[in-house]
Amino acid sequence: MKHINKILIIALAFGLIPFSSCDKESLTDLNINPNASTEIDWRFNMSQVMLRTAENRYVNWRANIIYSGHLIQHFAGDNYSAGYTYTRFPSHSASYFDRYYLEALKEAGEILRQTGPAGIDPEMTNTYNVTRILYAFCMHRMTDLYGNVPYFEANRGIEGIFNPHYDHQRDIYLKEGIDEGGVRGGILWELQQAAIGLGSAGTDDLAGADMIYQGDLTKWRKLAYSLIVKLGLRIYEVDPANGKKWIDVALASNLLMGSNLDNCQVPMAMGPDIWWNQNGYSRAWHPADGGHGTILGEAVLDLLKGPDPNDVADDDPRLMIISGGIGQWADIDNGTANIDPLAQWGEPPGLNSIRLKEYLGLAPEDPADIQVIFSRLNPKLLDLDETHVLVTYGETQLALAEIAQRSISTTPMSAQEHFEAGIRADINRYLLHDASFARDPGDIDAFIASLGAVDEEKIATQFWIASIMQNSYEAYANWRRTGMPSFVKPPAEGYPSNVSNNQIFRRLEYPTSEPSINPNYQEGATLPNDFMTRIWWDGGD
Repeated sequence: MKHINKILIIALAFGLIPFSSCDKESLTDLNINPNASTEIDWRFNMSQVMLRTAENRYVNWRANIIYSGHLIQHFAGDNYSAGYTYTRFPSHSASYFDRYYLEALKEAGEILRQTGPAGIDPEMTNTYNVTRILYAFCMHRMTDLYGNVPYFEANRGIEGIFNPHYDHQRDIYLKEGIDEGGVRGGILWELQQAAIGLGSAGTDDLAGADMIYQGDLTKWRKLAYSLIVKLGLRIYEVDPANGKKWIDVALASNLLMGSNLDNCQVPMAMGPDIWWNQNGYSRAWHPADGGHGTILGEAVLDLLKGPDPNDVADDDPRLMIISGGIGQWADIDNGTANIDPLAQWGEPPGLNSIRLKEYLGLAPEDPADIQVIFSRLNPKLLDLDETHVLVTYGETQLALAEIAQRSISTTPMSAQEHFEAGIRADINRYLLHDASFARDPGDIDAFIASLGAVDEEKIATQFWIASIMQNSYEAYANWRRTGMPSFVKPPAEGYPSNVSNNQIFRRLEYPTSEPSINPNYQEGATLPNDFMTRIWWDGGD
């Protein structure tokens, strides 16, 4: 204030503010740009939220690949393997928390404030309800990674809420209705209300701003109810009554994803901004941006190669879609890598550089370049403008298969039929990435038949493989909930630097700065803030 007063005194002394010739109204007029729009079209802010929901290299690399993907053993470590070695990298663990509040959720929160019932543009109901779905999606991943997080008061700094309270994960999932002065209810209720709201289409046509579904509100409703199915199942172990209640709500809608055409995916582009327009996973894995971490885990290759690793007849059709072969990136990219299905080999967990040489039968002084020993992720999945996949029809079908198998609710088909539909959908969705990934329908049918009768372990296993690459988040959450697939387990001998007594982490740690920034942290956060503290719904072994 003293600084401002000094500026005013100096301005008055030099006659820089001629009050005698300007009244208050004319001073205000000086601040109006006659060429600027006086209205905001929130639809195009919504487009920004869609792009931010896909996020960029920073979060995708750290939270999904280095931690979720390595913890769940989709990928193996070379230079970046915090999840595979159970080590602590604070910036990596905190990345989702750090970035989503400031990017996707901040933008979405303002749209919800301004297009909601008490906002300046309440007639924009389509924009409002689609943004509710996007906000719920981002927040379900936030709470599933960390546990209790700021939710009901989050992203409301413009209202003077600078230190939002931490909310219990149960309330984040299950609270129904919006409190007086609030802007949102719990995730499941928000998804349902958004779907209902989109059933009576508003006047704001989204076609020109909706990069996911091009303004098709029915597909947005299908996404909302499909998310309710998955999240209802996620809380079922700890709260079966409410889990079933919400699963029943979704099934009663008769509006679930019906094919891969309903997949929720964000188109990406080569530019102009490489950090936001290009696919963050491709940026992380691509040689132009470091190229680390494309080594596939042993569990992935063992599963894809079938019961008999020496017989290609029982291979999963996705084997040489997910694996690009053995060799340097250039070898795989130019077709000189080893692409023999029988030769594909994933890196086992628990091998630091010394143990790796022992495992390979090499002397300590011998070189051991894992880039030419183990199978790599297929570069055809990693174009820089690759579409970013968020939610798929295949994972929805596999969730329904579990619901049917456990007799939780009455599903449209039998557990076996949902199981088979989910696998078929996941194999075929790779056509999104490259036409060469087409597989003969007869081969797909034969593979599915070879799996035999459905059971819970098989469902969890297929969900695990269907979540590889862009959705390791979901495989990690599902494993914590169920303890399956059971082959995902720590190595017998831990890494010397592991911080979890050689156990797979149960959550990620908050940013180290959070206790000093938010005074509500000690009262409401999931504590102690370490990797082994379980979150509310975590009922797995």
